Amino acid sequence: RHRSKLEMAAAFERHGLAVPTTLAIDPDDARADVFEALGPRLIVKPDRGVGASHTAAIATSEELRAALAGAGTRKMVAQPYVEGTLTSYDGLVDPDGEVVSESSFIYADGVLELVRDQQDVLYYTRREIPQPLREVGRSMVRALDLRGRFFHAELFELADGSFVPLELNVRPPGGFSCHLINFS
Repeated sequence: RHRSKLEMAAAFERHGLAVPTTLAIDPDDARADVFEALGPRLIVKPDRGVGASHTAAIATSEELRAALAGAGTRKMVAQPYVEGTLTSYDGLVDPDGEVVSESSFIYADGVLELVRDQQDVLYYTRREIPQPLREVGRSMVRALDLRGRFFHAELFELADGSFVPLELNVRPPGGFSCHLINFS
């Protein structure tokens, strides 16, 4: 459950978090009913994957078929496209599952756009973590029953100030992020 986006979404839902609908799909699913279930714009990605590898924004059945054909044997998932600002909730939990260190980043662009367009990553550390983000982030940690671990949760911040959880990686944030956390 710490690597599968399907299993994470189910765990988050069981803990009362509003997550984007996440459906397992295969090449036979490249039909209009996937769009009927999820909406006119989709994100298709590997169930187990990092860094937006093999992730695509999809708007037509043809694009969906092409994305699935390029997936090889990977199990893929589809989610509705969420319009928002990519943000993180990062930290460390003690052996009892209590968050003992926390921080948050705001990204200039989504990871999908960064990888697709070969852009430099631009993000910064929040001075203060909004309480709604703290509550959702801690619920994500509890949903996966993390203990004695680092975590890097990815969420979208919506225009109304709410947060939509996407996934939680059981590792420190990447790149120079730990340096930013230490500096802040």
